[in-house]
Amino acid sequence: MASVNDPKEGSVISRDTITTTASFALKDHVHEPQQSEPTYKGKNRLFYCSYCSWSSQSTTNTRQHIHRKHNIVLEKSIHTAKLIGLTTELESAILNLRRKILGEMYLITKFNILGILLTL
Repeated sequence: MASVNDPKEGSVISRDTITTTASFALKDHVHEPQQSEPTYKGKNRLFYCSYCSWSSQSTTNTRQHIHRKHNIVLEKSIHTAKLIGLTTELESAILNLRRKILGEMYLITKFNILGILLTL
């Protein structure tokens, strides 16, 4: 499993990390299947609640179960598409800000030169 980086610490979050975040948040609250319990249902892995006999194929359902039945709140995972969208928006905003600053610097320089020429 990929390690989870803390964005508050300034670490970069990789795509493979994001896809495992939901499982990582659940790891302390689910257990490996016992001998009599299947690991998969079809092609989907089963998550077994550590506090009762409940199981599910979905990390979202498992997280909701743990919250509703056992009063434990687990953080939602960041979806890759959402993170990439936010990153793209941020990069675009930074680029636009740089263009605006450079444009204003150009105008200031142009007016300063014009002012100097007018005083000659």
